[in-house]
Amino acid sequence: MSGPKRTLDQLLRTDFGFSKDTQLSRDPTFERVVIKRTPENLQGAREQWTQFVDTFFTQKNRPVPDWPVYVQAQQELGIQGDRDIDRLGRSVKRSLQMRLAVLLEPLSVKVPRWSWVSRAHCYFVAAHWKNYTLPSGGFAC
Repeated sequence: MSGPKRTLDQLLRTDFGFSKDTQLSRDPTFERVVIKRTPENLQGAREQWTQFVDTFFTQKNRPVPDWPVYVQAQQELGIQGDRDIDRLGRSVKRSLQMRLAVLLEPLSVKVPRWSWVSRAHCYFVAAHWKNYTLPSGGFAC
């Protein structure tokens, strides 16, 4: 792995805790690679991002959190927009997810045989949890 793929991989996996406090913009290596926005570099970085998301989120039935490091990476790769309307959309989505998590929590306790409710609750909690490890202590919903 070389160039932007290696750099993105290092940035995203530096701390397996995937702390939302990671400061992507302060990493000089990332800034140097991002400045070289060749189609090949961007395509390689997008492929690495997709692999990262599949491995650590999609396969674990988790959303990609809106942590600043992830939002910035997706914006730099052209996956997410950085206009005011894009930020508003993410804000509305976060608000809705938080409300659904609160709404589904008592239902998942009262009707435990409805596993889809428990999975949905876990998904919405994971969307806003500050660490990669979930409140349950696990990594997957």
